[in-house]
This record gives sequence, structure tokens and C-alpha cells, in this order.
Amino acid sequence: MNLKSSCAKLLAAKYTLKSQNIAYKRFGKDLRGKDRIKFLDIRYKIQPWDFKTSSKDYIKTLFTDRISIASFENLLCSLCGSDYRVEMHHIRHLKDLNPKMNKLDSIMATRRRKQIAVCRQCHMKYHSSKTK
Repeated sequence: MNLKSSCAKLLAAKYTLKSQNIAYKRFGKDLRGKDRIKFLDIRYKIQPWDFKTSSKDYIKTLFTDRISIASFENLLCSLCGSDYRVEMHHIRHLKDLNPKMNKLDSIMATRRRKQIAVCRQCHMKYHSSKTK
């Protein structure tokens, strides 16, 4: 059932008409009322050159599966300050942090953030120390 037939069904119920077909006969195939508002004709043709975006947006959409968005936003690593291969470290709950164990948890607890930007090297170092 699409939106137009659902609207016809609603109009039939509202005006105590017997069926959707009577609603279509009364209001027309576009279901126009007295205010002459109708359903838009939907076009599914995609025209990529109509979008007004910058080249940086194209790069983001092309490489987001391999490169973190944090790198495109010019974020710096919160631990070492590097801007090379920056990615986001996530946790599920703030209660899972242990600020006494390491510096990254301490920074996240201080900022009260569940995600933080770190470079790839610091991120892997953090996770390798967690598994031991």
C-alpha cells in the first residue's frame, strides 16, 4: 500500500464514503482538495552533477571505508599530538573506564566522552596492553 492509497482510505473514512474508489472520484486522481494541494510526482533519476559539494566531500565519500573521518576533520591524537592516521577510540559506557590504569582512560573520564581521537599507533598500543 502506498501513501496515495492510504490517503484515499483516510479520506473515505473521514467523509463516510464507502470505498477508496469513491474518494478518488470525489477528489480526483491526485486527491486534490479545495486548496488544490496534490501529491508530488516522484522522480527517481539521479543527477550527480546537480549536487553542490566541495572536493573534500567527494574524498570523504570515496575513502571512508578505508580512512577514518577523524583524519579528514584534521583531528590530532589526544595522547601524542600526531595528525597521521587519526581514528576514533570508542567505549560503550563511561563506567567501564579505569582512569588509574592508563592515560587514555584518564583523558576520557576527565572530558566525560565515550569517544576520543587517537592515532593508529597509540590506539593499537592501548588495545594490546588491555589484552595482556
